[in-house]
Amino acid sequence: MSRAWEYSIEPIGPVHMIYVGSGPSGILADADRCRIIEMCESRFLSFTCTEARGYFRGKAEETLVIHIATADEDLIIGLAREIAVAQDQLGVGLSGPDANGALSYRRIIPWRQDGVQT
Repeated sequence: MSRAWEYSIEPIGPVHMIYVGSGPSGILADADRCRIIEMCESRFLSFTCTEARGYFRGKAEETLVIHIATADEDLIIGLAREIAVAQDQLGVGLSGPDANGALSYRRIIPWRQDGVQT
């Protein structure tokens, strides 16, 4: 008798999403996408990128949403900060579970080397 319906489930971790907008131009250049993906690849073997249209302060912009399943929230925050600095973003959106397990949204606003926080 075949047991083809049997399977196992591999627990990975909660899903976090990083939202990277395009900035004032409204367009996310291919070179920027490649740089962002390379930053993700340097930390995670598996993740998903989704193209989206975001709205920041009333203006539409191309947005890359990065979905990563991991229990290491510090690694997610570090990646979001690195992306924000590399892309010269005012901030990068981050959603994932809060301490109670509810989905919450935050922004990572990096301190700049010149001491100015935007």
